[in-house]
Amino acid sequence: MLKMNNLLHPSGISYEILGKYVRDTWVEWASRQENPSPKHLETWAQIQITQPEQVEIDILIGKAVADLVWQQQKS
Repeated sequence: MLKMNNLLHPSGISYEILGKYVRDTWVEWASRQENPSPKHLETWAQIQITQPEQVEIDILIGKAVADLVWQQQKS
């Protein structure tokens, strides 16, 4: 599992905050679906216990978006 909880992206945002933002956005989308899977509605705190692999995925997605924005701001 990725150990990025206490690390910062070069932008200064923690990887954990980036992952949490991805999860919050996902849960918001899933909650608007007709019959969402219960796993899709689990919060950041819940997936840390029930779906640790999803924590890593959400962090990586958040990092990818932050990398793109960071590179765009630098150019």
